[in-house]
Order: sequence, then C-alpha cells, then structure tokens
Amino acid sequence: MISFAEKEKLVQIVNRSYNPHRPEIGRAGYCVIIGYYNEKSLKEICNFYSITEEDAYYWWNHFGFDTTKAKVKSKRSHKKNAIFDYLKKNVGNNLTPAEIADACEISMPTMYNFINSNIGWFKKVKRGLYEVVDADEERKKEKGRNG
Repeated sequence: MISFAEKEKLVQIVNRSYNPHRPEIGRAGYCVIIGYYNEKSLKEICNFYSITEEDAYYWWNHFGFDTTKAKVKSKRSHKKNAIFDYLKKNVGNNLTPAEIADACEISMPTMYNFINSNIGWFKKVKRGLYEVVDADEERKKEKGRNG
C-alpha cells in the first residue's frame, strides 16, 4: 500500500502527462492510483472503474507498483474447490490445518471453518493432526453395508 503523500505525488505525475488525443488514459491513471491505494488488484480496478486493462497496465508499470498485487483475490467458491482438490489428492495422509492452509493459500481461520463445516473429510488423529478421508467413498461404503 502507498501512503497518502505518495498518492498525491502520483496524482501530480498524472496531471503532468496530459494526452489530448486520449484523455481517458489520464482518468485511468487516477483510477489505478486510487485502486492501488485501496488495495484492489489490477483486474478489480479495471472492472470497478470501467477502464481498459491496457491503460491500467500502462500506469501500473509506469508507477512501478508490485506486480504480485496485480492478481485477483480468489472468491470463496474457488477457495473451497481448491481445498477439495487438495484433499482428494491427499486421501489417507495425516495433515495439519496449517499444511492444508499453506498449500491452498488460505488463512487459518478459513481453514478451521472449512474443517468444522466439512468434518466428514477429516478424522482427528490427535490435537492439530487430521487424517484426510474421502467423504464420498465413506458414504458409498455405508450404503453398501446398510443396503
């Protein structure tokens, strides 16, 4: 994130780089500054302010903003799918919530919420250690025994 003073310096740069043939590029500069100041990704800035990615990327690079911040934050459904994919690959393994959170790039509170709402995927081995179980396979086995 940038400070308020840095934001004002960047606005001065945009003011001095007026382009009479493409005034929208100046607007894009302001949008990128404000969006970066508010910790938005490049894609979020383009969608929120309705500017082209080309213009936004021009200013993003011109100001030397961190390119890792240009990534879009993942949505909840994408996080959940990433966790399920990781668990399916690691069925039978003993994992800690921290290992799963690191592998899926999610926070620990999100991981604990996932465990609590999807407890069928986990068997507690000991404190802080879970065995990953394929809940779908377990249900099929139960149906076979009962049916």
